[in-house]
Amino acid sequence: GEGEVYAGSSRTAMLFAGFEATGILLNVSYNRKGDDQTGVFERYADQHWSLVKYAQWLNDNAKTFPGGENTKPITINSDESLPPWERVNWDELHAVESAVPVFSHRLPPHGDQQYYELIGKYNQYSFGWEDKLDGPYNVISPRFDAYRNMRGEANSFYNTATMWINLVILNHILSAVDAVWATARFNKHVELHSSLRMHMLPGGVAEVVPTATFRVHL
Repeated sequence: GEGEVYAGSSRTAMLFAGFEATGILLNVSYNRKGDDQTGVFERYADQHWSLVKYAQWLNDNAKTFPGGENTKPITINSDESLPPWERVNWDELHAVESAVPVFSHRLPPHGDQQYYELIGKYNQYSFGWEDKLDGPYNVISPRFDAYRNMRGEANSFYNTATMWINLVILNHILSAVDAVWATARFNKHVELHSSLRMHMLPGGVAEVVPTATFRVHL
């Protein structure tokens, strides 16, 4: 808004500055909501989706899929005091996932953003949800669906945050354009003249003195 202030449009400058502040605050607010909702769905996944259950399903069913006929069983630690993601041999898990073409992804390590995305996005992970006991491969369970909706809500918050920061950038552009236009109009009424004149000092010493004249026509 500095250009508008210079051109005498303080009210316009305040509008641009006010929108800027509002946009930044809303961006921060919606990012925080997205972070909070991310925590909600990650905790839900850790409670209701089990890598052990998914690996057991692969051990029981991978050979029934094309490409999985010769897959080897995935080693699962019997120590139930460990979290599920520490009980499964990840290399063997990935070997099975890679052997079966219908399994389009290999599960990233627990805690990765992609880990939490894939288990709520692709059918191959549906059998890791506690309420998916059996049934068709392409039919998701209620917990899978609830989790997908939780992730969708978080993404909606992040998308809204991005929208507001994009509007702040647009506000910058519009403010710059308006400032150029307002300054150009303002400068039509402004004259600035400069010159140099010689001033003689005692003793015959000459000094060059710069001068400037500023005029505003109302």
